[in-house]
Amino acid sequence: MPNLGGQVGFGVTGIGYHGGVSEEQLRVIREVWSTVGKVVIVRDDQLDAVSSISGTGPAYFYYFAEQLTAAAAELGFTPEQSRLLAEQTFVGAAAVMQRSGGSSRDLLRYITNPAGTFIRAVREMANHDLKGMLVTAASATMVRAKEIAEEAESDSRAL
Repeated sequence: MPNLGGQVGFGVTGIGYHGGVSEEQLRVIREVWSTVGKVVIVRDDQLDAVSSISGTGPAYFYYFAEQLTAAAAELGFTPEQSRLLAEQTFVGAAAVMQRSGGSSRDLLRYITNPAGTFIRAVREMANHDLKGMLVTAASATMVRAKEIAEEAESDSRAL
């Protein structure tokens, strides 16, 4: 299950396997897919969940970037400035996360001063249950993935 980031070498591909796959086969598969980014080996029954996070994840990211861009525009920036502020903020944050090797929690602690500005944003997002919304969204994508699989199976039986 590759994702959009694979187009630029920063994807994460979930590979599901079962007992009939040898270690050598798994090694070759991992090697092939690592050419487009990182690889995570999961149970077959976890592939829909992988898709709901990394496959659909770019949509969450783009939606969040779109909303941050709109917020910047409401604060008086031009459309070009708004896009640049949101885009480079995300690119920079992702690069720091990747290069530092730190967890998102560690990085949040590092940049969040209890008396500072960012803690207010974090509290607002927590008050609106951003995590709950993401879990609900990921669960909805898993439901849809199952529906698509059932539709495809039904179509193949009709042939």
